[in-house]
Amino acid sequence: IAAAAAAMVCEGDAVMIDSGTTSLEVARLLAGDRSLTFVTNGQDVLAALVAGGARSIHVVGGEYVLINRSFSGATAAAMVRSYNVDKAILSVAAVDLARTLICTSHPQIACAQQAMIEIAQVVVVVADHSKLERTALAVIAPLARVDHIVTGGEARAAVAGIPDKLRKKFVFA
Repeated sequence: IAAAAAAMVCEGDAVMIDSGTTSLEVARLLAGDRSLTFVTNGQDVLAALVAGGARSIHVVGGEYVLINRSFSGATAAAMVRSYNVDKAILSVAAVDLARTLICTSHPQIACAQQAMIEIAQVVVVVADHSKLERTALAVIAPLARVDHIVTGGEARAAVAGIPDKLRKKFVFA
């Protein structure tokens, strides 16, 4: 999943990378590309980018959320909105296919992720197949606001029944 998402990033892109285990793997794959500019709200993503030799890194502050080791909430959202990025890589808690929504477990996290969607030219959600089998408390956005959902091949059956317009957004790694 991480490799397929990383392949969507182009030389010279400004990339917002959200916190989360899958987005962390994307950060590790991209960190060595010195042509990229990174923006992150994730503590672990920041560490991976630094360790990988990233040259240009901007960090978003805000309320610290321990569950995903991110800076989120209204302050983070306001900081995110000061950027303009080519790609945003988002980890989510759920891709609710029945309601066609992406969701997360905490409203503070959703607030920052909503801002990320607003400022990105292309939004890439990374989610393993288990995230397509659940929902979560806080709505981030409708699937229509997302450009790509990168997931594993195990998700093909779950996606088969959704409208074609939304199904085309799925990339199976």
